[in-house]
Amino acid sequence: MHDRLPGGAIQINAAGAKDVMDDTCVGCKLCTIACPYGTMFYDVDTQKAYKCNLCGGAPACASACPTEAITFEDVETADWIGDFAAERTARVLAVEAR
Repeated sequence: MHDRLPGGAIQINAAGAKDVMDDTCVGCKLCTIACPYGTMFYDVDTQKAYKCNLCGGAPACASACPTEAITFEDVETADWIGDFAAERTARVLAVEAR
């Protein structure tokens, strides 16, 4: 059984993406079951959950797809992301301060 209860290991960062907090993850695998997108995985070596990180910018699934149904384009971040991230950060910090 786990020393700690699951919860809080997945947090939303300032850009609105979900990040797995390794120091909080207890390895319960509940997120791998609950994820509706199938992008949560379990690493047996670290006994922690992790999610797709696009293979560091060169996703193997995109290069291996024979029909090019999956593609990856490294594009410049849209201008709106800075404003969105600043607003999101303020909102997240306000909630955490409560």
